[in-house]
Amino acid sequence: MAYPISTPKGAQIERARGFSFQSRKDLFPMLCHDRLPGDLQRFEETYNNGNAGVFLIATNPAAQIIGCIAALPYDHRFAQVRISSNEPTYEICRLYVLPSYRHQNIGRMLFSEISLLLRNHGVKQLYLHTHPFLDGAQLFWEKMGFEFLHQDEDQPFYTIHMQQPNL
Repeated sequence: MAYPISTPKGAQIERARGFSFQSRKDLFPMLCHDRLPGDLQRFEETYNNGNAGVFLIATNPAAQIIGCIAALPYDHRFAQVRISSNEPTYEICRLYVLPSYRHQNIGRMLFSEISLLLRNHGVKQLYLHTHPFLDGAQLFWEKMGFEFLHQDEDQPFYTIHMQQPNL
């Protein structure tokens, strides 16, 4: 089944923000969750009104958000990861799909849509990081065309850095 994918507008913004934050809490219980991450606090400034960020949601027939994905200009904050700054690079983040909707290609659809939008805006390469405790995440991203760059020894995360150099 195909689920509509769109940019959240109006009342959907608060629901998208809540969905992303709750998904983060569920997947990363070891993190502090006493406040929203900066991009979610400043959702409109980050993702809407012609700003550089992109945030997409997938909804079911009842208009419930069942998945999301975001992309932001990559800020080169990981010194151990070497990515060319000569080409526009975006970081893929906040890919979450409700557990009851996983294995239905929703993550693939969200990624396909966001990568098309980014490519149409001149983005040439993508970066992301994931973690081995996220079951199947590295394999999923490899299937999406990402290549392994580096794995950190940062317990308990063991962060895996990946790139897609030819969007």
